[in-house]
Amino acid sequence: VRREADGEELSGPNLTPVILDITDEAQVAAVGERIADAVGGAGLAGVVNNAGIALGGPLEYLPLDEWRNQLEVNVVGQVSVTRAALPLLRAARGRIVFVGSISGRVGTTLMGPYCSSKFAIEGLAELATLGRGKILKASDTGLARFFVAAPMEGIDGVSVVAVSLNKKI
Repeated sequence: VRREADGEELSGPNLTPVILDITDEAQVAAVGERIADAVGGAGLAGVVNNAGIALGGPLEYLPLDEWRNQLEVNVVGQVSVTRAALPLLRAARGRIVFVGSISGRVGTTLMGPYCSSKFAIEGLAELATLGRGKILKASDTGLARFFVAAPMEGIDGVSVVAVSLNKKI
């Protein structure tokens, strides 16, 4: 989460939100260690890669640093968090959830960086299964409002779920 108040709202007996800048490798590693200490050998039931920003603008005018920032947050940061969580996910046969968007399937005018990052998340989720499992993709296009995750095999026994939602559930 970005703010303590957001974390308090989400917190529960089986969910512990953490404040984390996913573009900071040291923070990601520290949170991974903190979680490992908290859960011990039981492992982690799941990680939800929901962090993201949306940047846009005309291709020829948008600074490359904005493209880099978009991809660092929406793609590389999610890879970093997933890698940090993998040992704990394996221990519990947990799930990885990548939250995507319809923008990962259809490009939108002036939203090149955002759409590119969401296309990358779609590819990342497919890559994560290494051809050994299924990916559940739920796309909220106005017809579907909820998704159901079924057990799937992914990275060495870790389930992978790719969720594309445009609405807050």
